[in-house]
Amino acid sequence: MASVSPLFAATAWAAEKDKYNAIFKETTVEGSRGILRALPVDALIGNPEKYNALNWDESLLSGR
Repeated sequence: MASVSPLFAATAWAAEKDKYNAIFKETTVEGSRGILRALPVDALIGNPEKYNALNWDESLLSGR
């Protein structure tokens, strides 16, 4: 199996962290076009467990 460069690994980690921050730290905002509601965190937390997405990297390595 080929290894990933440290720079690429750090970039991928930072991008993933930014996605989670954008999703879980968002707030409801109101502007001239209306209201944009934040996603309910309780509903989001169950989805990764439901679709077994929490340990996807481990299942790739084991070949499952």
